[in-house]
Amino acid sequence: MTKCDDCFRNARRTKSGTFTVDEFRISKRGLGVSTVDLQALEANHAETSEVRASTASSASASASALGDDEFILGVDDLDFVDIVGTGSGGVVRLARHKQTREALAVKNIQLSLGKDVEARKRIITELRTLHKSSCAYIVRSRGAYFDQGSISILMEYMDGGTLCDATRALGRWHEEDLAAVTGMLVDGLHYLHSELKVVHRDIKPSNVLLNTSGVAKLSDFGVSGQLIDASKCHSWVGTVTYMSPERIQGESYEYSADVWSFALAIVECALGRFPYNPPDVSHRFSFWDLLDIVVKAPVPELKPELAVSDEFANFVALGLNKDPTGRMSARNMIAHPWIFGRDRPADARRVAALVARARTSRS
Repeated sequence: MTKCDDCFRNARRTKSGTFTVDEFRISKRGLGVSTVDLQALEANHAETSEVRASTASSASASASALGDDEFILGVDDLDFVDIVGTGSGGVVRLARHKQTREALAVKNIQLSLGKDVEARKRIITELRTLHKSSCAYIVRSRGAYFDQGSISILMEYMDGGTLCDATRALGRWHEEDLAAVTGMLVDGLHYLHSELKVVHRDIKPSNVLLNTSGVAKLSDFGVSGQLIDASKCHSWVGTVTYMSPERIQGESYEYSADVWSFALAIVECALGRFPYNPPDVSHRFSFWDLLDIVVKAPVPELKPELAVSDEFANFVALGLNKDPTGRMSARNMIAHPWIFGRDRPADARRVAALVARARTSRS
C-alpha cells in the first residue's frame, strides 16, 4: 500500500471557514502547518485505523495552537493579474503580493468537502510535497489559503513558461540547451525520489517550468505519490501518453516510471514533436493505437533523424528501457557522461538565452 492512495478522510471544515486535514490548517488568511504532526507522520507511515485516528486527534489539538504569525500570504495579501495556465485539477493565475510585489503563481482548486475525495487527495499531496521540498530544481511553495469553497496553492512564479511552450516556439532544441536543462531536472528528480520518496507520476514537458534566470524546475505534484519502504504504486493517474509500458498495462510501478516519462519528454524537445508521432503531420495515431504502440513497438530513437552525440543517444536509450528493472535511476542519470560535471552557471546562462528566444518568438 502507498501513502499516495490514502483518502485523507479526516479532512474537515470548521465554522470559521478553516479547512483542516492532517498537519495542515488552511483559512482565508493563509496556511498553517503543525510541525508536531509533520514529525508524527514522518515517523510512522503505517496506515492503520489507530494511527489515522491518533493523527486526526493530534492535528486538531496542534492546529488550535497555531498562532496568527503562521498564516502567511492569504487572499487579502494578493493582487490578481491574469490567468496563466492550468495544472492538475485547477486554474493557475498570476498574482502579486501587495506589499513586496513578488510575483506568485496561484493554483485554484474547487472543492466539495463531502464528495471530492480525489480532489482532497491531490491538494494534500501537492501541499505536502511542496512544503517539504528544499531543492533548487523543484518549484518553491509560498503557502495556501481556503476561500469561497476552494483551496488556492501559492508557488513561486516561473516567468519563462514550460518546456512545452519553448518547444512550440522554437521547434527542435539544440543538444547543448537540452543537456543544460536535463542536468538541472535530474537533480530535482533525484531529490524527489531519494529524499521525499515521491513518485511524480505526471512528468511531461508542460509540467517542467523555466524562468528568465535560466533555471528549470519540476512542478505539478497533484497526482504524485509517496512510496513506503519497498512498496509500489498501482493507481492509474497522470497523463496516459507519457506513461511507461508497465503503467499502461496496469502493472505495479515505482520510481523508474518517472524515468521513462522524463526521457520521453526530453526526446520530445529534441525532435520538436511527440516522439511516437511520425514526422509527417498528416499521419497521427489514434489514442488507443498509440497506447498499443508504446507497449509493443520499438522505443523512440534520436538517430538517424537527428545528428546527436552517442552520449545523448545512450542516455535516452537507458531511460526508455521497456523493462523497468533495466531502466536507469535518477542517481544513474546524474552520473551519466552526457550531463555529468556540467558548468551549472554556464548552463543557467544558456537556458536564460533560450527562454529569451522563445519569448521573442511568441511575441
